[in-house]
Amino acid sequence: MSVTIAGSKVSGLVITDASFAEGISGAVSQDGLVSGNTADVHGNLTAIFTGTLAGNAGSGQWVDVYGCYGTFRINRQ
Repeated sequence: MSVTIAGSKVSGLVITDASFAEGISGAVSQDGLVSGNTADVHGNLTAIFTGTLAGNAGSGQWVDVYGCYGTFRINRQ
């Protein structure tokens, strides 16, 4: 997984266990809320993520269209 935070924009790429590439897009608000989604190689929405960023580190939760869910950690570089 490669995720970049530049200013208030979140972007990146995730390679799943099934070798599918999914693009990440989202934003960080001024109060540190992180939100966005991932879309697969065909542009279909596959998951929504929400979390918080404090300084250079953050975490949150994601849920996909199938009801699977999990947590994530993110670092600003």
